Amino acid sequence: MAMELEIIIPENWKDVRLEHYLKYYRAIKPYQDLEEFNAKLIELAFYHLCGVEKDVLDKMSLEDFKTVSTVLLELLN
Repeated sequence: MAMELEIIIPENWKDVRLEHYLKYYRAIKPYQDLEEFNAKLIELAFYHLCGVEKDVLDKMSLEDFKTVSTVLLELLN
């Protein structure tokens, strides 16, 4: 049985509360100079900006993951 989950994806910075951005920024900062930075960038964006826990993220279909990741990367770049 497929898991159904509604994810609210911020499309611009106006959609992100300052509190969530600051938590995301503090969480990603220690990884900036590490090899796993890009993977953590997405994982932590899912968590702090969309409210998706890592265990849920691990269960998402690859197609859904790519779709949401693309929108998040556009926001972060």
